[in-house]
Amino acid sequence: MPSTGYSAGVEANNVILSYVKETAYGTMPAATAAKTLRYTSESLSSNKTRTRAPEIDSTRQAADMVTTQFQAGGTINGALSIGTYDDLFSSCFCSAWATDILQNGNSFESIYLQKQLATALWLRYPGAFVSGFNISAAQGGFVTCAFNVLAQNEVNQTADAATGTQTAAGLGGKIINTVTMTSNITVGGTGLTKVQALSLDVSNDGAAQNFAIGSTAAAGMLPGVFTVGGKVSMYFNDFTLYTRYINETEGAVTVTFADGNTSYAFVLLNAVIMNPTIVAGGVGQAVMATFDIEGRKDSVSGKTLKITRDLTP
Repeated sequence: MPSTGYSAGVEANNVILSYVKETAYGTMPAATAAKTLRYTSESLSSNKTRTRAPEIDSTRQAADMVTTQFQAGGTINGALSIGTYDDLFSSCFCSAWATDILQNGNSFESIYLQKQLATALWLRYPGAFVSGFNISAAQGGFVTCAFNVLAQNEVNQTADAATGTQTAAGLGGKIINTVTMTSNITVGGTGLTKVQALSLDVSNDGAAQNFAIGSTAAAGMLPGVFTVGGKVSMYFNDFTLYTRYINETEGAVTVTFADGNTSYAFVLLNAVIMNPTIVAGGVGQAVMATFDIEGRKDSVSGKTLKITRDLTP
């Protein structure tokens, strides 16, 4: 017989993150099953801002602190796999997928997030908005992703807010590694070789909850301004990227990740290379060159970033 009563509390392995795409901000759609998320860690939580009134008191004691604001959100960290986080990308982009293409837009996309800690222990995060994300790859590891989330509120409940059986988000594909599954990186149509590390940073700068008197829940959400950047580190052997930096040459930057036939291509539609660091780090070490990637709005499409996906098995 197995032992019972051995656990001091909830085990992280049993925690399930799930979500439903909202049609009305902060409201769980009726008769909708939730999708579960693959993740490596998360920091979804709430936080109260507390303030003391500067009362004058002859006893030399401070006034009691009072709550002035209640905020909810956090970060969801994961290992990148094809198709898994498409709805989170869509939220950050403020745009819906058009077949297999996603481009930044101006259509607010919120999700209803939930964290199941045990059978009757749930934390809900309605009106969740992905304010930004990072994708990083480095030799010797797997491709990581991190999604920053702002929520309308945090509510503790004893049951699932969604209906029906939960389904897994995405295709259940392999985690993208940096040996066989990173297909290519191109700048201005020219492929880069000997890349040691790269990262893409997407942010809705200024995204924030709007609060009103009389409620802990946010009254609305500011989506912010869509910005894209990144960084690439490579073994130095010529001045190709340095020359682009000096001339501020514009062009597309494409980073493709593949898992067999399935793939993502992240395309900065127009970008410049900036701020090179070319240094000899120490005796017997390779000289590394690190460059910033600065995304710009494309004059033709009016967009900044595009994801093209291939979900064909």
